Amino acid sequence: MNNVAILVGCQHYTDPGLQNLIGVNNDVDLMKETLINYCGCNQDMVFSFTSNDEYVGNPTGSDILSQICATANKFQNTVINTLFFYYSGHGNTQNGVPYLLPSDTIIKLNHGLISVNKLKTALDQFQCVKNIIIFLDICQSESVNNSV
Repeated sequence: MNNVAILVGCQHYTDPGLQNLIGVNNDVDLMKETLINYCGCNQDMVFSFTSNDEYVGNPTGSDILSQICATANKFQNTVINTLFFYYSGHGNTQNGVPYLLPSDTIIKLNHGLISVNKLKTALDQFQCVKNIIIFLDICQSESVNNSV
């Protein structure tokens, strides 16, 4: 069974209007363990990007979308039973549409936000996938809701 997972954790934020979060990187690690131990994912098919990763640093909106694209290209000729996408970090809703707020989000400019629709379009780059499961572990603090 070929299952692939992309796990993203945004714990640190550059915008002073967004508080840094505690435990996000741990949440990503726990999700990785869960997917490997209980959901049929091989360790080499789980890709995580958090502020703990030297390669990514604090995942920005473009980092997240680029990593999805790179992973889709890597598996372009592979039949994938289930593609898991997990995001832990700040999020919000505008006009009924959920948004991810990556580390480079600038609230007052609406910079860096990723709509769930844009996320779904990015995940649709996987050509041979049977199922896509999206987990959004989003913190929607009151200060964010009043600013966006």
